[in-house]
Amino acid sequence: MNYIISFQYFNKSIALIALLFCSYFMNGQVVKFSGKILNPNSKKISVRGKGYYKIIKLDDNGNFSDTLDIKSGDFSLSDFNESTALYLQPGYDIFLTLDTKAFDETIVYKGTGERPNNFLAKYFLYNENNSLPYKEIKSMSEGEYFTHEEEYFNGVLKLLANSSIENSQFENQQKIRFEYNRLTNLINKSADTYFVNTSVKVMTEFINQAFSKVDFKDTIFYNENNYYKSFINTYFVLGLVANNQNCFELFENHLNQNQRKRIISLISMGVSFYNDKDITPYYEALKKLVDDKNKLSTYTQTYNQIKSLSKGNPSPSFKYKSIGGEMVTLKDFEGKLVYIDVWATWCGPCRAQIPFLKKLEEHYREKDIAFVSISIDNPKDESKWKKMVEDEGLKGVQLIADNAWKSSFATDYVIRGIPRFILIDKKGDIISPFAPQPATYSQSDEPVQNEDIKNMIDQYLN
Repeated sequence: MNYIISFQYFNKSIALIALLFCSYFMNGQVVKFSGKILNPNSKKISVRGKGYYKIIKLDDNGNFSDTLDIKSGDFSLSDFNESTALYLQPGYDIFLTLDTKAFDETIVYKGTGERPNNFLAKYFLYNENNSLPYKEIKSMSEGEYFTHEEEYFNGVLKLLANSSIENSQFENQQKIRFEYNRLTNLINKSADTYFVNTSVKVMTEFINQAFSKVDFKDTIFYNENNYYKSFINTYFVLGLVANNQNCFELFENHLNQNQRKRIISLISMGVSFYNDKDITPYYEALKKLVDDKNKLSTYTQTYNQIKSLSKGNPSPSFKYKSIGGEMVTLKDFEGKLVYIDVWATWCGPCRAQIPFLKKLEEHYREKDIAFVSISIDNPKDESKWKKMVEDEGLKGVQLIADNAWKSSFATDYVIRGIPRFILIDKKGDIISPFAPQPATYSQSDEPVQNEDIKNMIDQYLN
């Protein structure tokens, strides 16, 4: 009898679970996502969002179908070669078609949720066709750039309006996103893109009209909206570094403790992760903002170390093992220019530079310049390093550092990322701690030989 009762309860439980399961799907608590990928690059795709990641398998014909248990928000779709934006919310039943041979141009969505996502696909194309190359932006006056941004974003808003999106929440989110992206672009232009340039310019009057309606002290919105947060962070980082007194007043009187910590952290990166720019404005801002004496002492130490790497100062030296087993030092190259490549076998961007480095070496084969490559591979991977040197037919002087990232030369030059190129003169003094790379991507999606490094080498050879 007990077994019968248990079985009855078991059946009822199963029925209840099934009912709840069906109700869950019928009430639209998940996203039903399906589609067909033509000329797929792999047997799978991925959907990624904040705190969410799922791989969806394709069948042999490129078809897929799955359910996504997600909250409303922004996501990205990737075929592990290219990616695009998605907007998903529970209840969507959406079908995607695309051809990877013309990825962005062929994206089409059908079903519930098609309009927001078709808009995003069109926006990606619009952005691709209407964005200006960096060189052109840099040559524009602030006024010209302001006009371009107004025209660009008016076009985006027109595209949004013509998409007939029946989702006011999504539409409002996009408008906020575009507005704060625009304002962030204006700030960066006014500051002459401080991450790249050697100086920081004080924000000028031309952007004041754009900021006239911005509330710089909305701490709640700061926590809720990433576009606003990005804008605020950029505004304060650039403004404080440029010694804008209005920024200092807003920083002291309207930002909460977490906001302040984040902005100070970003400014400190301008010191720690420098790229041949003048870091003094960043350090001077930190001296005004940081109360913790120990932290300020650390920033001061890093600042002084980086300043010691200025052009004309003696270069830090090295003593590392060559591919042939002998110990090699910087002093061994006295009387020659020294072009140093800091790299590793596991570094894809480093490997992409190799063909162009070879061409550069060949170009200066008879000249007074030494090409030295220092691997910061882990010492236990020395055999991998030797194999790549052999397989790739690497020329020049091939060395391996003794302690990977913690090797003295890497720490002395404050190397946080690779590939890193350094140029040293015939006396052993620094020409550039961030010398131009053999290849550049600035004018093309594909790497091309960088003439800037040739010009720099020629100048000092002569």
